[in-house]
Amino acid sequence: MRINYKSILISAGIIIIAILLRVLFLNKDSLWLDEGYSCIVALLPFHKMLSMSLSDTNMLVHPVILHFWLKLMGGIPESGRILSAIIGILTVPAAIVLYRKLFGKSWIVPAILIACSPYLIYFSQEIRCYALFLLLGLLSNITFLNAFNTGKRRHFLSYITVSVLMIFTHIYGVFVPFAHFLFVVLYHKESAISIKKSLFLFGIPYSSLLLYLPFLLSKQTELALRQKQGVTNLLLVFADFSGGIPVAILIFISICVVSIMLRRQILRICRERQIAFLLLLILSNTLIPFLISLTILPVFADRYTVNASIPFLFLVFAIVMRLKNKILQNIIITIIVTATLSMTIVRTQVPTREPWREVGEELKKELNASGTTGLIVGDEWCYDYALKLYFTYNQKLLKVAQEKYTSSYPDTSTDFKTLCQSNNEIFMIAAHFPGAPDLKNVIEKSFKQVESKDYFYFDRYFRKNYEIQLFHFKRE
Repeated sequence: MRINYKSILISAGIIIIAILLRVLFLNKDSLWLDEGYSCIVALLPFHKMLSMSLSDTNMLVHPVILHFWLKLMGGIPESGRILSAIIGILTVPAAIVLYRKLFGKSWIVPAILIACSPYLIYFSQEIRCYALFLLLGLLSNITFLNAFNTGKRRHFLSYITVSVLMIFTHIYGVFVPFAHFLFVVLYHKESAISIKKSLFLFGIPYSSLLLYLPFLLSKQTELALRQKQGVTNLLLVFADFSGGIPVAILIFISICVVSIMLRRQILRICRERQIAFLLLLILSNTLIPFLISLTILPVFADRYTVNASIPFLFLVFAIVMRLKNKILQNIIITIIVTATLSMTIVRTQVPTREPWREVGEELKKELNASGTTGLIVGDEWCYDYALKLYFTYNQKLLKVAQEKYTSSYPDTSTDFKTLCQSNNEIFMIAAHFPGAPDLKNVIEKSFKQVESKDYFYFDRYFRKNYEIQLFHFKRE
């Protein structure tokens, strides 16, 4: 077999770009709430970590890997991002393999888009399961195509293993095998997998979900209380896949232009096996959970749909490549790649996560400079899983549960009144709940009811950034 050194060198160059983009700004932002939760759970004793992982949508596989990785790294939470970066880098060669299995050639531009995608870079720099979830999704697609084309037992076993791991990385993993099953049904005449064999092939990954059934039942009430997502949220998912709203608008215009030019061929193109495979993956991972959210339980979240992101980019490129006008084809591709790179550069210059490190540093400075000071943290999770990573408060701390943020709660709280009476100053951190902009009025009202009308006054509105607000109340 002849070795294609040109392809190897180009692949290596693209992977080097992916490495630089994922590593250079790895710790630019502080860890945010979900990352802190992942680290703290992973650092628990193994049996406790397993127990907590089974009560989360981010299931066993990532916490187990993160548990041993953090032990190897000396228990430093920020080192978890190195693991995500490594997994994110491996996504690029996996995507190249998948694209070449589908289309055989012209893989360089899709590989560049994936290496430079702001959306994919974001998850490669976050201590959550999504980079691993995406990598396992790509491997599931690759092993499925192997099984589809050959029907060999070793490919069956590879597919089942990877798919089970994917499902036990995140519950949305169930939608990937569903797309594969629909593909077998539609193209069974071209497949080495019979419908009967496919029931066995897809049945094993789904039967593994029985272990997760108790969690789903226990969370049913909690899920029912979540806010339903609208069509705007669904559209924003595709904007994220594109790399941002400006790139999404360019892609939308490009697809409209191509569709008009190929209007007589568009149905035939959609029926092509490769295009249909990508469409099924996209719809199964986005539209189906969205419809479930509208009609049954609100389980739709943009980041959960990450396994549709690479098929979406592949589909856009594959449709543009159908143009016979090579000049227009190259212009469209150049515009999309340039816009993607521009958005990636912009993302490196602005914060993309909650600035808990900065808030912690500000509190250290303020509290050390103050006399008797109290601290109220809205939502105990914000202190336990985010702020505590950067700042530990050794005095009396009042942690308020998120569901108690109402106009009446502080008025009747003995702890709250005691805190007001015993401190010259109080700092209040509000984060992660819809009513944050109104909290100032709630606190001011409560202070006035604790003592005289002017006992405390609102000193300054310090910070509002990525859902974090830091308030300062002071004795007159």
